[in-house]
Amino acid sequence: MSQTEGARLFRETWIAGVHRHFPGEQKGRFVATSRTAQICGHFEAIEEAPG
Repeated sequence: MSQTEGARLFRETWIAGVHRHFPGEQKGRFVATSRTAQICGHFEAIEEAPG
């Protein structure tokens, strides 16, 4: 199996698992790395802070 075929198989398997655990219509969503999510969450908390 080539690297491209392996990557495609991994992607298809990953997506099938997501659909199995989260059935229904999927919404387009960016899945951030944990560090990116922490930074975005930090900025959102600052923007929502009173004063």
